[in-house]
Amino acid sequence: MEALTRLRRPLRRPASGRQALNERPLDPSWERPDLWQLFQLYKVCMARVEVEMPDKTLANGAAFHIGDGYMVTARHVIEDSQVTEIVAEHSRPKALTIVRTFVPDDPKVDLAILETDFSLELYMERTTIVRDDFVQPKIAYVPLGGHLDDWIGDELVLTSVLAMGYPRVPLSADTQLVASVGEINGVVDRYDGGHPHFIVSTMGRGGFSGGPVIHEWNFLLGIYTGIFSEDLERTGGFPAVLSIEPLLVLMHENGIFPGENGRMLRELISDEPIEDLLRPNIRGDADFDPLIAADHARRELIARKRAANPRYRPHDGTGGPEAW
Repeated sequence: MEALTRLRRPLRRPASGRQALNERPLDPSWERPDLWQLFQLYKVCMARVEVEMPDKTLANGAAFHIGDGYMVTARHVIEDSQVTEIVAEHSRPKALTIVRTFVPDDPKVDLAILETDFSLELYMERTTIVRDDFVQPKIAYVPLGGHLDDWIGDELVLTSVLAMGYPRVPLSADTQLVASVGEINGVVDRYDGGHPHFIVSTMGRGGFSGGPVIHEWNFLLGIYTGIFSEDLERTGGFPAVLSIEPLLVLMHENGIFPGENGRMLRELISDEPIEDLLRPNIRGDADFDPLIAADHARRELIARKRAANPRYRPHDGTGGPEAW
């Protein structure tokens, strides 16, 4: 009981933003990092996508790294526009080069994968971030969720999310990465078909399109695709997040299995029982592995959902569904 209490204790809250910057540690004994910690982990995976619109104006969207140089964005960010540059300001000074672009066959799916020369090898191997004598974990990709369309109910409603993007800020001298925290307000199916979308309360602005929406349990909830609205100027709208299944399908169809995310995808599509699905809890070990912190909660969710799926037979051979 004492170990469990220590594992779930809240992080200490600094008295000021300056204190937060200088003194607030990433606590390796807490298995679910808070949203501030998630921003520090994943900001290096972000890239700004600048495009020239048909009317010759410039606009920004977002993209994020899922491993091996593959960047995910929204289809509408790059379609019918000319990409002028993709810049990952937090990881490298020069613009990225796009090698290939992958989009779903269904034009209604607002999703694209860009094969680029993005790399965080130097950051992972030669950069050390120390806060209060604690070495901050590093990770080179955003870990994907495994919540397939048929598994999505209302379990995640009113849990918290982090959105990141590059909206235009009036009076700002340049374009900066902007983070917004919100909650999942609902899950909707479009009347014209397609995949489920999460409705979130994060900031709804142009520039977030294509960016990641990361769940507080440390996995990619989905891709920010825009605002659902009938009359945006008069009634406003609802920020919408495309769920993860079309991304997993697009990766599978094109043989994209990058690193740890690729391993997770192979597990999802495999008929064999998942080996070592539930990772051990993090208890502040000296050999702390940040991949475990980024992966544990997501894998627990996958395990429970697969156990509840009648097509999947658990390790114990009972085949009975596990209550969610």
